Amino acid sequence: MADRAADLRSSNHRHRTSPGSPGERTTENASNLCNGQVREPKAAFRESSFYLLTLGSMCSIAAVSGRQQNMKLFLSLDRHFTQRDAASVLSVVLAFSIAGRLLIGWLADRFSKKHIMLLTYALVAAGIPLLFLGTTPLTLWVSAAIFGIGLGGDYMIIPLMTAEIFGIEILGRLLGVILTAGGIAEAAAPWFVGRLRDATGSYSASCSVLVGIALLGGFAVLGLPERNRAL
Repeated sequence: MADRAADLRSSNHRHRTSPGSPGERTTENASNLCNGQVREPKAAFRESSFYLLTLGSMCSIAAVSGRQQNMKLFLSLDRHFTQRDAASVLSVVLAFSIAGRLLIGWLADRFSKKHIMLLTYALVAAGIPLLFLGTTPLTLWVSAAIFGIGLGGDYMIIPLMTAEIFGIEILGRLLGVILTAGGIAEAAAPWFVGRLRDATGSYSASCSVLVGIALLGGFAVLGLPERNRAL
């Protein structure tokens, strides 16, 4: 009888520790979830959302960089600002970019990140023609404020939207690709805008191109999925 009880305990122990048992599989899945092994970058690369997000980010960063890096030249060459006045406008842009980071971060916690991303791109697109086509000092300062908010929010919203769509398990690897593509756009846009200005003699054509790029980024964002935030 004692031998039978020992055999029974041994059988139960083998059953509990069986490698294929549902309990062990559940534990293994939970461990994989904690270790971030559930999703792979290859799966994200097969989704259209990844390419739409990359395109939208590239367009927005290109519009921001093309405008920001040529702004001082525009103020000096086309508007004949002194170095001091031109630097003052740049300071306003950067000051409002700080406010933009705080504002966009606050809004992203309370509203759809997709809608906040569209708002950011709209601010960038609106700030460009106000700078290049405005004729009064007030228009210039308003454009600096609007564009500054968009500038601050632009770099803030990209990682938030990436995490919203793909989760945080592979966030670092995806951002490595997205921000590298954005860096290429950031480097190419100022050169292209400056070359276009040299070819045409003014920044009017460059303004239209930058607005078009920003709007293209907005259309790419429209194609992204929207996930409701759990309350």
